[in-house]
Amino acid sequence: MKTIEQAASDFSKTRNNEKEIQFILDVEAFKHGVEFAQRWILPTEELPEHRTVVLGKVPMINYPHLFCYNQISSKWYHLDEGDFFESDTIPICWRYIERN
Repeated sequence: MKTIEQAASDFSKTRNNEKEIQFILDVEAFKHGVEFAQRWILPTEELPEHRTVVLGKVPMINYPHLFCYNQISSKWYHLDEGDFFESDTIPICWRYIERN
């Protein structure tokens, strides 16, 4: 797996930047974009799009679970045994699942 610096370097090279300052700015912008995409969001700040599957952290469990939020019913649902069920536990934070 590439590091953020390697991916940023590849990204910068594809843009044919020859100036070192521009390269540094591209690396910083790329890092900022990665951090933004990988941030955990509080449900009080923002809710996921309707019925979009997201990762959610719950108290006392060390790994994230799959959740989706139904904006019509204003309820969270969690994945259990291959299907989504209304969740008794609301995630303390969530993030979108990265896709390739």
